[in-house]
Parts: sequence; C-alpha cells; structure tokens
Amino acid sequence: MALAAETLLYSAQAALANGGATQVRLYAKEADRTPVNGDDLLKGIFFEVKKKFETALGVLKKEKITIDPDDPAAVSRYAQVMKTK
Repeated sequence: MALAAETLLYSAQAALANGGATQVRLYAKEADRTPVNGDDLLKGIFFEVKKKFETALGVLKKEKITIDPDDPAAVSRYAQVMKTK
C-alpha cells in the first residue's frame, strides 16, 4: 500500500485484555507548512531578539539606579556601561 507524501503512518502494538496483541496503524495528515526562506527565518529571529532586547532596555530605563559616588570601581563601571549604550 503506497502512502501519499504528505501522509504519515504511525504503527504500534496494542495489548489486548485477553493476553493477545494486534498491530494498530494510525494515519495522520501532516500539517501544511508554508516554506520558510532562510533569510525570512533569520529576519524573524532577529526581530524577536530585538523586541526582547528593547523590552529589557525599557525596564532598565524605568529602574532607579543608585551607585555610591565614593566607590571608584562602581563609578567607572557605570561610565563604561553608559558608553556602550
């Protein structure tokens, strides 16, 4: 029996209550997927990461950052972070 390319065959053994076993076959049609171009896939991933990054930056901008002005390491680290922004 030939199956169409878009049909999948699942086969398993089922145990019967009387101790016997039988072969069970299930046929399922594969979900139609729209073909995804490699560039479109990367573009989607990029925009998803960009959206998450912008959301994180938005949260950080709303947060109140307090650093100790007498701690030179904290001040220099804060300045370094602000330069890379």
